[in-house]
Amino acid sequence: MGFRPSPLQGERTGEGSCADGEERPLTVIVVVILRVVGLIWAIGAVFIINNARAAGGVKGGSDAARWVLVGGVLTFAAGIMLAAGSRWAAIPAVLVAVQQGVFHWRQTRALAPGAPRPNPTQVRVAVVVAVATLILVAKGALR
Repeated sequence: MGFRPSPLQGERTGEGSCADGEERPLTVIVVVILRVVGLIWAIGAVFIINNARAAGGVKGGSDAARWVLVGGVLTFAAGIMLAAGSRWAAIPAVLVAVQQGVFHWRQTRALAPGAPRPNPTQVRVAVVVAVATLILVAKGALR
C-alpha cells in the first residue's frame, strides 16, 4: 500500500490547477487570450504570406521578402496551433520570436547611421506570446 495524501493535503495537480482538478481562473484567462491571439495571428499570417508572395518572396524576390514569407508561415503555424490550444504551439511560437528578433536586428543593422530605428513592438509581442506559451505548456494547461 503506497502513500496517499490526506484530503487536507490534496494531490499534486500542477501549478495551473486547483486541488479539485479545475484550472485556476488566471490560467483559463491566459489560455483564452492566447487562443484569440492565435486566431488573429493565423488570419494576419494569410495576409503576410500573400503580400510576401506578391513581392516575390517565393522566387527571385528580395531577401527581406523571403524573411517576411518565412515569418508569415511560422506565424500561421503558431497561430493555428495556439487557436487549437495545442502544446506543440510552443515550437513555432519560439521560432517566430527568434525569427522576428533576427529580422529586426538585420533591418536595424542595414540602416544608415543616424537614421530612425524601426519599432521593436513585433519582436516584443512575439517574445511575450512565446514565453506565455512555454509557461502554459510547463503547467500542463495546453494539451
